[in-house]
Amino acid sequence: PELVESSFDFSGELTDEQKYFKKALDDYGCRNYIIKEVNGIKVALFGVEGIESLGWVPKGVEFKDYIDAAKETVKEIGDQADIIICLSHAGTTDSESGEDFDLIKAVPEIDVVISAHSHTMYPKAIEYEGCILGSAGSNYEGLGEMDLDVSDGKVRLVNYRIIPVN
Repeated sequence: PELVESSFDFSGELTDEQKYFKKALDDYGCRNYIIKEVNGIKVALFGVEGIESLGWVPKGVEFKDYIDAAKETVKEIGDQADIIICLSHAGTTDSESGEDFDLIKAVPEIDVVISAHSHTMYPKAIEYEGCILGSAGSNYEGLGEMDLDVSDGKVRLVNYRIIPVN
C-alpha cells in the first residue's frame, strides 16, 4: 500500500537513527501526498500526525506541527486535485472540538478529514465548516465507507456508514 505522511521533519542535522528511518521511508516510497484518479476525479491524499499522538511514535522521529505541515502540503497540491482528503492521526474530543477540528478551521482547503487517534466512532459523518469528517473507531471495530459527489468545484456527502468488523 502507498504511504503518505507530510509531517515528518528531516531538516537539520540527522542522527544515525533518523537517517536510517528516513532511508527506510525513502526506500518504501513514502511521500507527502499522492494523487489518484477515481472515476475521472483527481483525489489528493495526505497524512499528518497530531500533537497528542506524538507520544506514541518511536524516539528520535521528529515531526513538524501538523497544521503547518497540512498548510504546506495543501499549497504544494495546489490545483492538481479536484478533492483533498487528509488522513489525520490527530483526533477529536467530541463532535466539535479536538485537533482535527482545529485542522479544519486552519486549513479550509481540505475537503475531507478521516480522523484517527482518539478512537472515536461517528455513526454519522460530521459536516463542519465546509469539511466532511469521519471516524470509524479503534482496533478495527469498524470500517468507514464514505460516498462523495464531486461536481462544480464542490464536495458533497452522499452516503456514510460504519461497517462493523468482527
